[in-house]
Amino acid sequence: ISNSISSIGERAFTNCRSLEHLDLSGINVENFSDYSYMFNVDINLKTLNISTWNSSKVTSMKSMFNACRNLEEIDMSLFDFQDETDLTGIFTDLSKISKNINFKVKNKYIEDKLRPYLPEDINITFTYKYTQSEAGSSGETLWTFDPEYGTLEISGIGAMEDYSEDSLAPWYKYKDYIKNIVVGKNITKLGKYAFYNLDDVESIRINSIHLDDLSYIDNNTGDNFTMYNLATRHGATLTFGVNVTNIPRMLFQPTTYSPPIKINKVIFEGNNITSVGRYGLSNLKTEGLILKEGITSCDALSFGYGDSYLITLPNSLVNVSDWSINGNKKLEKVVFGPTLSTFKKNTVSKDTNLKTMVIPHIENTTEVYTESFTNLNQIITVYGDSSTKSWVDNVNAKTGKNILVYESIDIYQSTIKSNTDINTNVGYNGTYSFTTSGNVKIYYTFTDSSNNTHLIEGLDITKNGNTYTINNIKQDVYIEIN
Repeated sequence: ISNSISSIGERAFTNCRSLEHLDLSGINVENFSDYSYMFNVDINLKTLNISTWNSSKVTSMKSMFNACRNLEEIDMSLFDFQDETDLTGIFTDLSKISKNINFKVKNKYIEDKLRPYLPEDINITFTYKYTQSEAGSSGETLWTFDPEYGTLEISGIGAMEDYSEDSLAPWYKYKDYIKNIVVGKNITKLGKYAFYNLDDVESIRINSIHLDDLSYIDNNTGDNFTMYNLATRHGATLTFGVNVTNIPRMLFQPTTYSPPIKINKVIFEGNNITSVGRYGLSNLKTEGLILKEGITSCDALSFGYGDSYLITLPNSLVNVSDWSINGNKKLEKVVFGPTLSTFKKNTVSKDTNLKTMVIPHIENTTEVYTESFTNLNQIITVYGDSSTKSWVDNVNAKTGKNILVYESIDIYQSTIKSNTDINTNVGYNGTYSFTTSGNVKIYYTFTDSSNNTHLIEGLDITKNGNTYTINNIKQDVYIEIN
Protein backbone atom coordinates (compact mmCIF):
# COMPACT_ATOMS: atom_id res chain seq x y z
CA ILE A 1 0.00 0.00 0.00
CA SER A 2 1.42 3.40 -0.99
CA ASN A 3 2.69 5.82 1.64
CA SER A 4 0.40 8.44 0.11
CA ILE A 5 -2.48 6.81 2.00
CA SER A 6 -3.11 8.82 5.15
CA SER A 7 -5.96 6.85 6.72
CA ILE A 8 -7.65 3.47 6.67
CA GLY A 9 -11.34 2.97 7.29
CA GLU A 10 -12.82 0.81 9.99
CA ARG A 11 -12.54 -2.95 9.19
CA ALA A 12 -10.74 -2.00 5.98
CA PHE A 13 -9.36 -5.51 5.35
CA THR A 14 -12.07 -7.58 7.02
CA ASN A 15 -13.03 -10.77 5.19
CA CYS A 16 -10.42 -10.39 2.40
CA ARG A 17 -10.33 -14.14 1.96
CA SER A 18 -7.99 -14.21 -1.05
CA LEU A 19 -5.39 -11.87 0.46
CA GLU A 20 -2.06 -13.64 1.16
CA HIS A 21 0.60 -10.92 1.59
CA LEU A 22 0.07 -7.40 2.84
CA ASP A 23 2.61 -4.61 3.42
CA LEU A 24 1.21 -1.58 5.27
CA SER A 25 4.53 -0.29 6.60
CA GLY A 26 4.34 2.86 4.46
CA ILE A 27 1.14 4.19 6.02
CA ASN A 28 1.25 6.86 8.71
CA VAL A 29 -1.06 5.67 11.48
CA GLU A 30 -0.02 8.27 14.06
CA ASN A 31 -3.60 9.40 14.68
CA PHE A 32 -5.30 5.99 14.49
CA SER A 33 -7.11 4.99 17.68
CA ASP A 34 -9.03 1.85 16.69
CA TYR A 35 -7.59 -1.30 15.07
CA SER A 36 -10.52 -3.56 15.96
CA TYR A 37 -11.49 -6.16 13.32
CA MET A 38 -8.82 -4.71 10.99
CA PHE A 39 -7.83 -8.11 9.49
CA ASN A 40 -10.78 -10.12 10.74
CA VAL A 41 -11.39 -13.43 8.86
CA ASP A 42 -8.52 -12.91 6.38
CA ILE A 43 -8.24 -16.67 6.38
CA ASN A 44 -5.48 -16.95 3.74
CA LEU A 45 -3.28 -14.08 4.93
CA LYS A 46 0.29 -15.39 5.37
CA THR A 47 2.53 -12.38 5.93
CA LEU A 48 1.68 -8.97 7.31
CA ASN A 49 4.11 -6.07 7.57
CA ILE A 50 2.96 -3.35 9.95
CA SER A 51 6.48 -2.78 11.27
CA THR A 52 6.18 1.02 11.37
CA TRP A 53 2.86 1.12 13.20
CA ASN A 54 3.08 2.62 16.64
CA SER A 55 -0.02 1.67 18.56
CA SER A 56 0.50 3.76 21.68
CA LYS A 57 -2.67 5.82 21.04
CA VAL A 58 -4.85 2.87 20.12
CA THR A 59 -7.70 2.06 22.48
CA SER A 60 -9.01 -1.12 20.83
CA MET A 61 -7.49 -4.06 18.97
CA LYS A 62 -10.51 -6.25 19.49
CA SER A 63 -10.55 -9.26 17.10
CA MET A 64 -7.84 -7.60 15.04
CA PHE A 65 -6.45 -10.95 13.76
CA ASN A 66 -9.49 -13.14 14.35
CA ALA A 67 -9.51 -16.28 12.16
CA CYS A 68 -6.26 -15.42 10.32
CA ARG A 69 -5.58 -19.15 10.17
CA ASN A 70 -2.72 -19.20 7.67
CA LEU A 71 -0.52 -16.57 9.27
CA GLU A 72 3.18 -17.28 9.10
CA GLU A 73 4.71 -13.93 10.05
CA ILE A 74 3.58 -10.64 11.55
CA ASP A 75 6.09 -7.82 11.73
CA MET A 76 4.81 -5.48 14.45
CA SER A 77 8.18 -4.19 15.61
CA LEU A 78 6.95 -0.81 16.88
CA PHE A 79 3.71 -2.00 18.49
CA ASP A 80 3.03 -0.89 22.01
CA PHE A 81 -0.01 -1.07 24.27
CA GLN A 82 -1.71 1.14 26.78
CA ASP A 83 -2.82 -0.68 29.92
CA GLU A 84 -6.42 0.07 28.99
CA THR A 85 -6.14 -1.06 25.34
CA ASP A 86 -8.89 -3.61 24.59
CA LEU A 87 -7.17 -6.79 23.32
CA THR A 88 -10.29 -8.97 23.58
CA GLY A 89 -10.26 -11.72 20.97
CA ILE A 90 -7.25 -10.25 19.17
CA PHE A 91 -6.07 -13.77 18.20
CA THR A 92 -9.33 -15.72 18.41
CA ASP A 93 -9.70 -18.82 16.20
CA LEU A 94 -6.05 -19.30 15.25
CA SER A 95 -6.07 -22.85 16.58
CA LYS A 96 -6.27 -24.44 13.11
CA ILE A 97 -2.76 -23.20 12.23
CA SER A 98 -0.46 -26.18 11.72
CA LYS A 99 2.84 -24.24 11.41
CA ASN A 100 4.83 -21.74 13.40
CA ILE A 101 3.88 -18.09 13.54
CA ASN A 102 6.80 -15.72 13.83
CA PHE A 103 6.01 -12.48 15.67
CA LYS A 104 8.51 -9.68 15.26
CA VAL A 105 8.06 -7.39 18.26
CA LYS A 106 9.95 -4.74 20.21
CA ASN A 107 11.06 -6.77 23.20
CA LYS A 108 10.13 -9.27 25.89
CA TYR A 109 7.83 -6.69 27.47
CA ILE A 110 5.53 -6.75 24.41
CA GLU A 111 5.75 -10.53 24.16
CA ASP A 112 4.50 -10.77 27.72
CA LYS A 113 1.58 -8.47 26.84
CA LEU A 114 0.55 -10.66 23.87
CA ARG A 115 1.12 -14.16 25.28
CA PRO A 116 -2.08 -14.38 27.36
CA TYR A 117 -4.20 -13.76 24.24
CA LEU A 118 -2.56 -16.42 22.06
CA PRO A 119 -3.92 -20.00 21.83
CA GLU A 120 -1.76 -22.51 23.70
CA ASP A 121 -2.05 -25.18 21.00
CA ILE A 122 -0.09 -23.40 18.25
CA ASN A 123 3.65 -22.95 17.81
CA ILE A 124 4.76 -19.37 18.23
CA THR A 125 8.19 -17.79 17.90
CA PHE A 126 8.91 -14.26 19.05
CA THR A 127 11.77 -12.36 17.43
CA TYR A 128 12.87 -9.08 18.99
CA LYS A 129 13.87 -6.00 17.03
CA TYR A 130 17.08 -5.81 19.05
CA THR A 131 18.48 -8.99 20.56
CA GLN A 132 21.93 -7.93 21.75
CA SER A 133 22.75 -5.62 24.62
CA GLU A 134 24.86 -2.58 23.84
CA ALA A 135 27.13 -0.65 26.17
CA GLY A 136 29.38 2.39 26.05
CA SER A 137 30.65 5.37 28.01
CA SER A 138 29.02 8.70 28.82
CA GLY A 139 31.48 11.11 30.40
CA GLU A 140 32.69 9.47 33.58
CA THR A 141 29.86 6.94 33.52
CA LEU A 142 28.89 3.80 31.64
CA TRP A 143 25.61 3.03 29.92
CA THR A 144 23.99 -0.27 29.00
CA PHE A 145 20.87 -0.98 26.98
CA ASP A 146 19.25 -4.37 27.60
CA PRO A 147 16.66 -5.05 24.88
CA GLU A 148 14.89 -7.91 26.65
CA TYR A 149 12.87 -5.55 28.83
CA GLY A 150 14.00 -2.25 27.30
CA THR A 151 16.18 -1.14 30.22
CA LEU A 152 18.69 1.70 29.96
CA GLU A 153 21.10 1.69 32.91
CA ILE A 154 23.59 4.42 33.79
CA SER A 155 26.34 3.12 36.09
CA GLY A 156 29.87 3.89 37.23
CA ILE A 157 31.12 6.84 39.26
CA GLY A 158 30.83 10.52 38.38
CA ALA A 159 29.08 12.80 35.90
CA MET A 160 27.32 11.92 32.65
CA GLU A 161 28.29 13.62 29.41
CA ASP A 162 26.26 16.59 28.19
CA TYR A 163 24.53 16.17 24.83
CA SER A 164 22.65 18.49 22.50
CA GLU A 165 19.83 18.39 19.96
CA ASP A 166 22.44 18.10 17.20
CA SER A 167 24.44 15.45 19.04
CA LEU A 168 22.11 13.23 21.02
CA ALA A 169 23.05 10.45 23.42
CA PRO A 170 24.21 7.18 21.81
CA TRP A 171 21.22 5.32 23.22
CA TYR A 172 18.78 7.64 21.46
CA LYS A 173 18.59 5.19 18.53
CA TYR A 174 16.69 2.92 20.92
CA LYS A 175 14.19 5.64 21.89
CA ASP A 176 11.16 3.59 20.84
CA TYR A 177 12.41 0.57 22.81
CA ILE A 178 13.49 2.08 26.13
CA LYS A 179 10.89 1.29 28.82
CA ASN A 180 12.96 1.63 31.97
CA ILE A 181 15.69 4.02 33.09
CA VAL A 182 17.96 3.16 36.03
CA VAL A 183 20.49 5.68 37.37
CA GLY A 184 23.17 4.11 39.58
CA LYS A 185 23.96 5.18 43.14
CA ASN A 186 27.34 6.75 42.31
CA ILE A 187 26.15 8.95 39.44
CA THR A 188 26.70 12.59 40.45
CA LYS A 189 25.24 14.51 37.49
CA LEU A 190 22.67 13.89 34.78
CA GLY A 191 23.77 15.10 31.35
CA LYS A 192 21.95 17.68 29.25
CA TYR A 193 19.59 15.99 26.78
CA ALA A 194 20.36 12.65 28.47
CA PHE A 195 16.78 11.36 28.33
CA TYR A 196 15.54 13.72 25.64
CA ASN A 197 12.37 12.54 23.89
CA LEU A 198 12.36 9.06 25.44
CA ASP A 199 8.58 9.19 25.34
CA ASP A 200 7.94 5.44 25.74
CA VAL A 201 9.49 5.18 29.20
CA GLU A 202 7.28 3.74 31.96
CA SER A 203 9.71 3.45 34.86
CA ILE A 204 12.44 5.77 36.14
CA ARG A 205 14.61 4.69 39.06
CA ILE A 206 17.11 7.13 40.59
CA ASN A 207 19.53 5.50 43.03
CA SER A 208 22.10 8.32 43.13
CA ILE A 209 23.30 9.16 46.62
CA HIS A 210 23.69 12.81 45.60
CA LEU A 211 22.91 14.50 42.29
CA ASP A 212 24.25 17.92 41.33
CA ASP A 213 21.71 20.58 40.43
CA LEU A 214 20.78 20.76 36.77
CA SER A 215 21.64 23.95 34.89
CA TYR A 216 19.18 26.80 34.47
CA ILE A 217 18.83 30.35 33.20
CA ASP A 218 17.00 33.37 34.66
CA ASN A 219 16.81 31.49 38.00
CA ASN A 220 13.71 29.91 36.53
CA THR A 221 13.80 28.32 33.10
CA GLY A 222 15.90 25.23 32.53
CA ASP A 223 18.10 24.89 29.49
CA ASN A 224 19.31 21.33 30.05
CA PHE A 225 16.47 19.43 28.28
CA THR A 226 17.45 16.39 30.37
CA MET A 227 13.86 15.20 30.79
CA TYR A 228 12.30 16.86 27.74
CA ASN A 229 9.25 14.96 26.46
CA LEU A 230 10.00 12.04 28.76
CA ALA A 231 7.34 9.37 29.36
CA THR A 232 4.62 11.22 27.47
CA ARG A 233 3.00 8.13 25.90
CA HIS A 234 1.98 6.09 28.92
CA GLY A 235 3.29 7.94 31.93
CA ALA A 236 5.87 6.55 34.33
CA THR A 237 6.52 5.60 37.93
CA LEU A 238 9.37 7.57 39.50
CA THR A 239 11.28 5.76 42.26
CA PHE A 240 13.94 7.27 44.52
CA GLY A 241 16.14 4.51 45.95
CA VAL A 242 16.95 4.05 49.63
CA ASN A 243 20.33 5.86 49.44
CA VAL A 244 19.13 9.07 47.75
CA THR A 245 19.83 12.21 49.85
CA ASN A 246 18.58 15.04 47.61
CA ILE A 247 16.32 15.87 44.69
CA PRO A 248 18.27 18.32 42.52
CA ARG A 249 17.18 21.69 41.23
CA MET A 250 15.44 21.74 37.83
CA LEU A 251 15.01 17.95 37.69
CA PHE A 252 11.46 18.26 36.32
CA GLN A 253 11.41 21.69 34.73
CA PRO A 254 13.91 21.31 31.92
CA THR A 255 12.41 23.89 29.58
CA THR A 256 9.41 26.15 29.17
CA TYR A 257 8.69 24.32 25.90
CA SER A 258 8.32 20.93 27.58
CA PRO A 259 4.86 19.42 28.16
CA PRO A 260 4.12 18.21 31.71
CA ILE A 261 6.09 15.08 32.44
CA LYS A 262 3.67 12.21 32.97
CA ILE A 263 4.99 10.94 36.27
CA ASN A 264 1.92 9.11 37.55
CA LYS A 265 3.39 7.87 40.82
CA VAL A 266 6.34 8.84 43.05
CA ILE A 267 7.86 6.24 45.38
CA PHE A 268 10.39 7.06 48.11
CA GLU A 269 12.08 3.87 49.29
CA GLY A 270 14.07 5.51 52.10
CA ASN A 271 14.01 8.43 54.52
CA ASN A 272 17.40 9.88 53.59
CA ILE A 273 16.24 12.72 51.31
CA THR A 274 16.79 16.02 53.13
CA SER A 275 16.30 18.62 50.38
CA VAL A 276 14.18 19.22 47.28
CA GLY A 277 15.54 21.81 44.85
CA ARG A 278 13.68 24.37 42.75
CA TYR A 279 11.36 22.52 40.33
CA GLY A 280 12.66 19.26 41.83
CA LEU A 281 9.22 17.61 41.87
CA SER A 282 7.22 20.04 39.77
CA ASN A 283 5.10 19.52 36.66
CA LEU A 284 4.19 15.96 37.59
CA LYS A 285 0.92 14.21 36.72
CA THR A 286 0.49 12.45 40.07
CA GLU A 287 -2.96 12.32 41.67
CA GLY A 288 -1.31 13.02 45.02
CA LEU A 289 2.13 13.66 46.46
CA ILE A 290 3.14 12.32 49.87
CA LEU A 291 6.52 13.69 50.96
CA LYS A 292 8.63 11.42 53.15
CA GLU A 293 9.97 12.17 56.61
CA GLY A 294 13.52 13.53 56.63
CA ILE A 295 13.02 16.38 54.18
CA THR A 296 14.03 19.59 55.97
CA SER A 297 14.27 22.07 53.10
CA CYS A 298 12.53 22.84 49.84
CA ASP A 299 13.07 25.56 47.29
CA ALA A 300 10.62 27.67 45.29
CA LEU A 301 8.25 25.65 43.10
CA SER A 302 9.62 22.37 44.46
CA PHE A 303 6.10 20.91 44.27
CA GLY A 304 4.50 23.40 41.89
CA TYR A 305 2.52 23.23 38.66
CA GLY A 306 1.49 19.61 38.97
CA ASP A 307 -1.81 17.72 38.81
CA SER A 308 -2.01 16.55 42.44
CA TYR A 309 -5.33 16.79 44.27
CA LEU A 310 -3.63 16.18 47.61
CA ILE A 311 -0.18 17.10 48.94
CA THR A 312 1.02 16.09 52.41
CA LEU A 313 4.24 17.48 53.83
CA PRO A 314 6.38 15.65 56.42
CA ASN A 315 6.80 16.51 60.10
CA SER A 316 10.45 17.34 59.40
CA LEU A 317 9.67 20.19 56.98
CA VAL A 318 9.21 23.30 59.12
CA ASN A 319 10.49 25.95 56.70
CA VAL A 320 8.43 25.82 53.52
CA SER A 321 9.82 28.08 50.79
CA ASP A 322 7.84 30.75 48.98
CA TRP A 323 6.13 29.61 45.78
CA SER A 324 6.76 25.99 46.85
CA ILE A 325 3.23 24.62 46.20
CA ASN A 326 2.17 27.26 43.71
CA GLY A 327 0.35 26.55 40.45
CA ASN A 328 -1.30 23.21 41.22
CA LYS A 329 -4.64 23.98 39.61
CA LYS A 330 -6.24 20.67 40.67
CA LEU A 331 -4.96 20.84 44.24
CA GLU A 332 -7.82 20.72 46.76
CA LYS A 333 -6.01 19.91 49.98
CA VAL A 334 -2.56 20.45 51.47
CA VAL A 335 -1.51 19.11 54.87
CA PHE A 336 1.53 20.64 56.56
CA GLY A 337 3.70 19.14 59.29
CA PRO A 338 3.01 19.85 63.00
CA THR A 339 4.89 23.15 62.94
CA LEU A 340 5.19 25.72 60.16
CA SER A 341 7.55 28.62 60.77
CA THR A 342 6.01 31.11 58.32
CA PHE A 343 3.43 30.91 55.55
CA LYS A 344 5.63 32.38 52.83
CA LYS A 345 4.92 34.58 49.83
CA ASN A 346 2.92 32.99 46.98
CA THR A 347 2.97 29.57 48.62
CA VAL A 348 -0.45 28.70 47.14
CA SER A 349 -1.21 31.79 45.07
CA LYS A 350 -2.26 29.97 41.89
CA ASP A 351 -3.88 26.94 43.53
CA THR A 352 -7.29 28.11 42.43
CA ASN A 353 -9.13 24.92 43.45
CA LEU A 354 -7.69 24.73 46.98
CA LYS A 355 -10.38 24.02 49.59
CA THR A 356 -8.60 22.73 52.69
CA MET A 357 -5.32 23.46 54.47
CA VAL A 358 -4.17 21.73 57.65
CA ILE A 359 -1.67 23.93 59.53
CA PRO A 360 -1.55 22.54 63.09
CA HIS A 361 0.73 25.29 64.43
CA ILE A 362 2.33 28.37 62.86
CA GLU A 363 5.14 30.19 64.64
CA ASN A 364 4.91 33.54 62.86
CA THR A 365 1.29 34.63 62.96
CA THR A 366 1.76 38.30 62.09
CA GLU A 367 3.89 38.02 58.95
CA VAL A 368 1.23 37.85 56.27
CA TYR A 369 1.98 37.75 52.56
CA THR A 370 -1.23 38.82 50.88
CA GLU A 371 0.19 37.74 47.47
CA SER A 372 -0.61 34.14 48.41
CA PHE A 373 -4.32 34.94 48.26
CA THR A 374 -4.54 37.59 45.52
CA ASN A 375 -5.75 35.11 42.87
CA LEU A 376 -7.90 33.06 45.23
CA ASN A 377 -11.59 33.76 45.77
CA GLN A 378 -12.84 30.40 47.02
CA ILE A 379 -13.51 29.58 50.66
CA ILE A 380 -10.62 27.62 52.22
CA THR A 381 -11.07 25.76 55.51
CA VAL A 382 -7.94 25.91 57.68
CA TYR A 383 -7.44 23.47 60.58
CA GLY A 384 -5.01 24.40 63.35
CA ASP A 385 -4.46 25.53 66.93
CA SER A 386 -4.83 29.01 68.44
CA SER A 387 -1.75 30.26 66.59
CA THR A 388 -3.32 29.19 63.31
CA LYS A 389 -6.51 31.04 64.26
CA SER A 390 -4.51 34.23 64.86
CA TRP A 391 -2.84 33.86 61.48
CA VAL A 392 -6.21 33.24 59.75
CA ASP A 393 -7.65 36.36 61.36
CA ASN A 394 -4.64 38.41 60.25
CA VAL A 395 -4.84 37.11 56.67
CA ASN A 396 -8.54 37.90 56.41
CA ALA A 397 -8.00 41.36 57.87
CA LYS A 398 -5.11 42.27 55.58
CA THR A 399 -6.63 40.86 52.40
CA GLY A 400 -10.15 42.02 53.17
CA LYS A 401 -11.47 38.87 51.46
CA ASN A 402 -12.43 36.64 54.40
CA ILE A 403 -11.80 33.52 52.35
CA LEU A 404 -10.11 31.57 55.18
CA VAL A 405 -12.41 29.78 57.64
CA TYR A 406 -10.81 28.49 60.83
CA GLU A 407 -11.54 25.10 62.41
CA SER A 408 -9.81 23.58 65.44
CA ILE A 409 -7.22 20.88 64.80
CA ASP A 410 -8.93 18.96 67.61
CA ILE A 411 -11.83 18.08 65.33
CA TYR A 412 -9.64 17.08 62.38
CA GLN A 413 -10.04 13.34 61.86
CA SER A 414 -8.79 10.78 59.35
CA THR A 415 -10.95 7.73 58.69
CA ILE A 416 -9.33 4.32 58.36
CA LYS A 417 -11.29 1.74 56.39
CA SER A 418 -10.57 -1.55 54.67
CA ASN A 419 -12.18 -4.13 52.44
CA THR A 420 -12.52 -6.29 55.57
CA ASP A 421 -13.89 -5.00 58.88
CA ILE A 422 -11.65 -2.03 59.73
CA ASN A 423 -13.55 1.23 60.28
CA THR A 424 -12.14 3.76 62.71
CA ASN A 425 -10.77 7.29 63.05
CA VAL A 426 -7.55 8.89 64.26
CA GLY A 427 -6.57 12.48 64.86
CA TYR A 428 -3.89 14.49 63.05
CA ASN A 429 -0.54 12.65 62.88
CA GLY A 430 -2.13 9.58 64.47
CA THR A 431 -0.95 5.98 64.38
CA TYR A 432 -2.86 2.82 63.59
CA SER A 433 -1.78 -0.84 63.80
CA PHE A 434 -3.39 -4.04 62.56
CA THR A 435 -2.36 -7.66 62.14
CA THR A 436 -3.00 -9.88 59.15
CA SER A 437 -1.34 -12.74 57.28
CA GLY A 438 -2.85 -11.58 53.99
CA ASN A 439 -1.35 -9.49 51.21
CA VAL A 440 -1.68 -5.82 52.09
CA LYS A 441 -1.84 -2.57 50.16
CA ILE A 442 -2.28 0.71 52.01
CA TYR A 443 -3.27 4.04 50.44
CA TYR A 444 -4.28 7.54 51.31
CA THR A 445 -7.72 8.01 49.82
CA PHE A 446 -9.03 11.38 48.70
CA THR A 447 -12.41 12.18 47.17
CA ASP A 448 -12.31 15.34 45.11
CA SER A 449 -15.05 17.91 44.55
CA SER A 450 -16.27 16.00 41.49
CA ASN A 451 -16.74 12.93 43.70
CA ASN A 452 -13.84 11.04 42.12
CA THR A 453 -11.80 8.95 44.56
CA HIS A 454 -8.00 8.85 44.28
CA LEU A 455 -5.82 6.16 45.88
CA ILE A 456 -2.35 7.46 46.64
CA GLU A 457 0.62 5.32 47.70
CA GLY A 458 3.57 6.33 49.82
CA LEU A 459 2.46 6.23 53.47
CA ASP A 460 4.88 5.85 56.38
CA ILE A 461 4.45 2.16 57.24
CA THR A 462 6.46 -0.18 59.46
CA LYS A 463 6.03 -3.96 59.56
CA ASN A 464 6.91 -6.34 62.37
CA GLY A 465 5.98 -9.90 61.52
CA ASN A 466 2.32 -9.78 60.48
CA THR A 467 1.68 -6.48 62.23
CA TYR A 468 1.51 -3.31 60.17
CA THR A 469 1.75 0.15 61.73
CA ILE A 470 0.76 3.28 59.81
CA ASN A 471 2.58 6.30 61.20
CA ASN A 472 2.00 10.06 60.96
CA ILE A 473 -1.49 9.72 59.49
CA LYS A 474 -2.58 13.00 57.94
CA GLN A 475 -5.35 11.89 55.57
CA ASP A 476 -8.04 9.21 55.17
CA VAL A 477 -6.60 5.70 54.76
CA TYR A 478 -7.80 2.67 52.81
CA ILE A 479 -6.38 -0.78 53.55
CA GLU A 480 -6.79 -3.58 51.04
CA ILE A 481 -6.25 -7.09 52.42
CA ASN A 482 -6.31 -10.16 50.17
